[in-house]
Amino acid sequence: MPRAYSADQYATIIIKVKKYPPFITDTAYYSYFEVKVPAALEFAEKYCNRFFSTKNPNYDVAVSGSEEFILNIPNPVYEYIAKDIELNINGVKSESLGDHSITTTNRWNPLNF
Repeated sequence: MPRAYSADQYATIIIKVKKYPPFITDTAYYSYFEVKVPAALEFAEKYCNRFFSTKNPNYDVAVSGSEEFILNIPNPVYEYIAKDIELNINGVKSESLGDHSITTTNRWNPLNF
């Protein structure tokens, strides 16, 4: 089961992910980030078989803004999320693995999202 992160934590993750791919400057893609970042983070957690957050020892449910979990995401995970978004936006032009090959020029359109 994926760990539930707060909206503020996802916003922090999105800010860090946006630093990796220099290709995303168009604000039309920002709503895509809000959907794709949680999905890519969940995939990375399942793939690595671990959560990228730790229990906050100072968590107090009565304190506004207190987070139950503290983010502890390694930089390669941010890079993976950025690359995943880049491939979804730009489309795969050519990829081959052994005898398997994929060629496409489909480009994701934020207006059809």
